[in-house]
Amino acid sequence: MLKDLANTVVETVGHRHAVTISADTSLAETVQKMHAGGRGGALVQNEAGRLVGIFTERDFLMRIDHSNLDWRELSVADVMTREIVCVAAQTSLVDALQLMRERTIRSLPIVRNGRPVGVISTRDILRYVAETYPRDFINLPPDPSLVNTSLWGG
Repeated sequence: MLKDLANTVVETVGHRHAVTISADTSLAETVQKMHAGGRGGALVQNEAGRLVGIFTERDFLMRIDHSNLDWRELSVADVMTREIVCVAAQTSLVDALQLMRERTIRSLPIVRNGRPVGVISTRDILRYVAETYPRDFINLPPDPSLVNTSLWGG
């Protein structure tokens, strides 16, 4: 199983289509498109279709002054993340997961020739592993160090 996963590339996993927008899209429209598409982020493209930024739920929470209702009229370019962490379609799942862990992110844009072709998330990878290797995934041996020793909750 592990050897197979090391050789599996990102584009073979059931990744999702991305919400794509242009840099001059208003935040109101961006949030509406994210909601309609059921996505936690939107990929920002230039006129040539190249990836120039990403706007995520985290950007929405951390970069916008919500006390000022005019935030809806701002363009996504004003608050998007410009330092994009992405992977090529031929990146291995192992490398994608390592990158997600190192950067503390939950999803990665998938690009081919600088243009986004989809998004892969930790949820997509877990679903792929569970569906592709159900016996290995479900029958993992228990780890005594992970057994709960106290009450959960608040």
